[in-house]
Amino acid sequence: MKEARRSGRRTRLDTALREQMFASATDAVNALCTWAHDEPLADFDAREERVLKIGRQLLATWLGQLASAAGPRSPACPKCGIHSLNAVRRRRKPRTVNSRCGSVHFPRMRLTCRRCGHSWLPLNSVLGMDAKQRTSGGLQHWEALLGGLTTFAEAAQLLETLAGVDVGIETLRTHAEAAGTDSKTSSARLWRTWRPPRNRRRTTHRWVMITFCSSRPMA
Repeated sequence: MKEARRSGRRTRLDTALREQMFASATDAVNALCTWAHDEPLADFDAREERVLKIGRQLLATWLGQLASAAGPRSPACPKCGIHSLNAVRRRRKPRTVNSRCGSVHFPRMRLTCRRCGHSWLPLNSVLGMDAKQRTSGGLQHWEALLGGLTTFAEAAQLLETLAGVDVGIETLRTHAEAAGTDSKTSSARLWRTWRPPRNRRRTTHRWVMITFCSSRPMA
């Protein structure tokens, strides 16, 4: 009986998500068709720019819808393990996260266990996001890569021009420098734990490790 109810609830959620995503796609198609009707003499570059703009908006909308549908609807309390069907529910302001698909918005619900009083955000736990995280891991990776190749200002401009993602220079600097610190820490840990193989014949070769972890270009 429980499995049947759970399956039915999951089916309704899947159907709702499918309808939301189809509706968003339909809006994007209608917007493109309307623009094409209004701009019959637009050249190729203008049409390319319009498709990029509408497509990026659709990507952000889809990602927000997928994120909202993540995880179990009524997870157990992470502290005492009691099922949270009777937990106190408080709706919070929608979360905005900057991602490789653009700015993504999704609703949040805070649950408070009636037994132990512990509060948590189940959606954040499922998505693997910190309570105050505002940038996706994928976008942070892009920021670190570009921040290590050019100046932070140019890296932010490249992200906006090529990917349509608006990133502040100081935010990019923070993520790039954090990635550089993590890289240095990992390299140091590897050097401490590495040991040469036993009974290895002595040769003229040397073991060399090169780690690219700079987050800024050399002057």
